[in-house]
Amino acid sequence: MNPKKTTQDLLNKLDLFDPDTGKKVRSDLQNCRTAVSPEMLAVLVDETIWGLSLETSFGLAVARGMLLLICRDPSCLHRYQAAIHLAGEKGPTLGRLMATHLVPVLLSGHSRIRQLFFETFEMMENAGVYTLPKPLEALDRMLFSDDCRSAETYLNLLHSAFSREMPYHRRQQLTVLLPKAALQYAPAKRPWQLQQLERVMRIDDRLASALINGMNKGLDLLSPAALLRFVSQGIDQGRTERKRGERFFALESRAGCSAFAELQVAVSLPEVQPHLNRYLTARTGREVSVRSLSVLNAGTNDVSPAAAGTCSDGNSVYLPDEIDRFDTPADNRKVYKCLARFEAGLIEFGTYRFDLEKTLEQCSCIPGCSLPLDIEGIVTDREETISDLERFFGLFPQPQQRLVLKHRKACEPKARIGLQKEAPDPAVLVYQKQVLSQLRLGEKT
Repeated sequence: MNPKKTTQDLLNKLDLFDPDTGKKVRSDLQNCRTAVSPEMLAVLVDETIWGLSLETSFGLAVARGMLLLICRDPSCLHRYQAAIHLAGEKGPTLGRLMATHLVPVLLSGHSRIRQLFFETFEMMENAGVYTLPKPLEALDRMLFSDDCRSAETYLNLLHSAFSREMPYHRRQQLTVLLPKAALQYAPAKRPWQLQQLERVMRIDDRLASALINGMNKGLDLLSPAALLRFVSQGIDQGRTERKRGERFFALESRAGCSAFAELQVAVSLPEVQPHLNRYLTARTGREVSVRSLSVLNAGTNDVSPAAAGTCSDGNSVYLPDEIDRFDTPADNRKVYKCLARFEAGLIEFGTYRFDLEKTLEQCSCIPGCSLPLDIEGIVTDREETISDLERFFGLFPQPQQRLVLKHRKACEPKARIGLQKEAPDPAVLVYQKQVLSQLRLGEKT
């Protein structure tokens, strides 16, 4: 039997049943990095045709789900088939939801997440199929980004929310409110923030909604221990009187605001951004703006506040979304000022004005220069991820030479811009300490 002919026959069979689905399956097969055997493809085609017989969108969801599992983990296929058949017997809409959202759950490889998914799916199904789509879309995003800790806590939250007796309109509100809130939280903080939200949800869904409002007003800046204390105080307030607890969590009462102010030590970038923008403009004489580091992380906001860092492209300074290095907000504001000052020094003293082509032309005039000075080849064959300075340092054959050159380049303002400045800027001093530390440790930069 010719495998190619068999594969073609199977795809033709799918085309006869539904040409549009067959076309999409062919396209997905071309993008699959793993070769799909005729035996696997036969199973996929049969299951897809079964799904198409119930509803077109269900059949397409089955085809794409099975193909993704075949390409990444074929051992999950039997469990997947059993689940979609069980759901499909209850209706094509439920079957399509199972076929779509079970895939990342199985690919995660976590048995606990798989168990929670089936339990929560059944719970939400009993509450109403309308509760499933948006919450499960948020779950997919967490699992596909390998955020399994958040996914597990999020499933617990959904289970607690939709196992409660509540009116239809409240359930409908939660189908929007919970996934939106979960995806807004920074991935580094999301697990323990969702854990506290689930803790409140077990007591009262209206208190949980108030807590979500409070998180949007700044409670997300609290540390794990501080948020734990705040939530405990809010639960005590709610047990006395529910409305009082809602106002406390939503930061609409004096008690809530006072508790928050007492516990908060982190400072967010929007709080200090206007002041830093004015400072950078005055310091550099240019329109230099402060932006969030999360912009450089494709908007994921996956920057830990504990790892306060900074970078610049010469036009903007990128700082962490928040900083909680010290025990008081005032000290954390100073950290923002220091980080901005360091990057301002690099802009002020011309680090980003380095021109590789002009530097090589100047080097060619030095008698006895042994550097490779193929200016045209070096300048045109640049990698986008490597700066001109790094390419210039890379011309030196010995790593130790490169390190010393970087050290001198950072610590001598006269050599950097050819101006008569006697004192190095703050960024230079920090970089100098880093380089000297590496030299003592015998590390390579």
